[in-house]
Amino acid sequence: MKVTFSPCAFGPLFKKMLRPGGSVVIEMGNSWEPGEPVMSTLALRSLLEFQSKNGLHLCQEFIWQNPAKLPSPVPWVNIERIRVKDSFTKLWWMSPTVKPKANNQHVLQEYSAAMKGLVFSKSTGICWIQTDDGACTDVTNCMMLAAMPGRAGGRRREEDAEPHARGGPDAGPRRG
Repeated sequence: MKVTFSPCAFGPLFKKMLRPGGSVVIEMGNSWEPGEPVMSTLALRSLLEFQSKNGLHLCQEFIWQNPAKLPSPVPWVNIERIRVKDSFTKLWWMSPTVKPKANNQHVLQEYSAAMKGLVFSKSTGICWIQTDDGACTDVTNCMMLAAMPGRAGGRRREEDAEPHARGGPDAGPRRG
């Protein structure tokens, strides 16, 4: 006897429990077709059915990577060695409204050293990127790059952009 499970039955219950502007996050692990070295699309089909039958919007999809996950399926990963372990699972954030209550400040992380080398000019929309390979070599070659959709440039000259701590881009490239 084959038992079929459909997450769609829980949709009305979730919607009833949600506050106005609320949302739900669903995680379904990866699955494989029985006896075959191919992944199942059951999770994707279930998501689409759950979303359409319950009038939900997919706000965002997240990937949770777990490199410590045990290798599976064993026959294809460890024995025949024709697949690699799947070390991720997907999380789907859905809501009855297109703009559910959300605040990403609860999950923000402090800027990395690489991100601190970026300066964004509010007046022009240009992102200034300072590069320096002095960490890898005994010679410092500092450059400023400008990035914006469809364009590239050199040194910045905007008054509203904050200079970099190492002298700023207006000092120009330094050569060792």
